[in-house]
Amino acid sequence: MKGRAGDDKGWLDPEERWTYGNYEPENIRAVEPALLSVGHCLLYELDGMIVAIPQYDKLDEIIDKEMVLNEEKRIIFEDYYA
Repeated sequence: MKGRAGDDKGWLDPEERWTYGNYEPENIRAVEPALLSVGHCLLYELDGMIVAIPQYDKLDEIIDKEMVLNEEKRIIFEDYYA
């Protein structure tokens, strides 16, 4: 599965785009109302963890995937039973 990166580097695999970091409560309070106003969520439960995903248009890349921390300590999404 490929997706367009936010820059002009071309097409990248989703694992090249997905990163992780902290969302402070202030960030959630600032971003969540805007997303809810257009019918989208900010917070999701993935593998028992609550995560903030503001790029709702990218969610289809991780449906039916499992979050895995690879050797480089990057989150990747693998097919179940991979």
